Amino acid sequence: TEFFSRSVVRTIGQVHLDIHIPPRMGLDIVPELIESDFDAFVIMLSSDSHKENVLLALERGAIGFLGKPPKKEKVLNYLNQCATFRMPKK
Repeated sequence: TEFFSRSVVRTIGQVHLDIHIPPRMGLDIVPELIESDFDAFVIMLSSDSHKENVLLALERGAIGFLGKPPKKEKVLNYLNQCATFRMPKK
């Protein structure tokens, strides 16, 4: 898709996708990101946090799953896993 071909997108360190992104499912987009040689960490962010959805997201290549509303500590944990972003240590 056009999204994957934009060079600016290839410089992003993380992508947060919801499971339900009309007209497509975010779960279907994850493998496309991975297959397009996309270097970003893909994190699912959704209120639809059924165990099956979480496992499927991870199976398809997401590095994590955040329920809505996300907890600050979990968001910071994922941000710190990203190679292009590091929180300063106190």
